[in-house]
Amino acid sequence: MGSQFETLGESAHESSHCLRFEIPYPEMTQASNLPYNQAMVSIVWEFRVQEGREQEFELLYNSEGLWAILFRSSPAYHGTKLLRDTDGTRRYLTIDRWHTMLDFQQFKQMFQSEYKAIDEKCEEFTESERLVGIFEEI
Repeated sequence: MGSQFETLGESAHESSHCLRFEIPYPEMTQASNLPYNQAMVSIVWEFRVQEGREQEFELLYNSEGLWAILFRSSPAYHGTKLLRDTDGTRRYLTIDRWHTMLDFQQFKQMFQSEYKAIDEKCEEFTESERLVGIFEEI
């Protein structure tokens, strides 16, 4: 992959913990008992963005942003939605759609260093980050 991802981690906080990088992967989905390699999934994250950093955050996390560019390296990626809360609290949701959870896992293994570099760089724009859940399509 290119250097556009490798250079992003240079100014990141080396000691910070990257939540987005550590998603749990259940063997089976709870609702359907399908193995995690058979159901389309949406991974939903909630972010609180630092005041004054909203525009930069939106550029990185929208459907054409840096995350989406990296995710498009995989044919199993089906798009990203970025949602902004209308209450003015600088709260956002991202919804990343993948063909299966296994596809997402394999993607992360293949692009581990690029993924981590972007994740560390993006920490400077957020106050908090929380995995809302991993949802399968029914």
